[in-house]
Amino acid sequence: MNKKSVSTVILQFLQEHQGEWYPTYHFCNRELYVGKDRYWLGNDAGRKARGLAIAGKIERKHDGKYAYFRAKPIPKLEAKQLSFGSTKAYNMVKT
Repeated sequence: MNKKSVSTVILQFLQEHQGEWYPTYHFCNRELYVGKDRYWLGNDAGRKARGLAIAGKIERKHDGKYAYFRAKPIPKLEAKQLSFGSTKAYNMVKT
C-alpha cells in the first residue's frame, strides 16, 4: 500500500469517479479504493474534503444536512480546423 495524504486520496478518488457526487460520510472511517490501492480514511476525512473545496480543487454542494463533493468538471476541448493554404502533402520523402 502506497503512502498518500488523505487529501490526495480523496482528490484522486473523485477524479476517478468524474461527475459523481459523494456525501461527506462516504469518506469518514472507511476504506477507499484509488486505482488498485486501498486506503483507510479516518474521522478527519470530511474536514479534508471541505478543505479541498475551500481551496477550489473540488466542488461542494449541500443537500439537506449533508455536504456532497465531486471533482471539478474537465473542460471540453474543441476541435479546430487547421488551414494550410494548399492541398500539398507534407512530410513526404522522395525515394
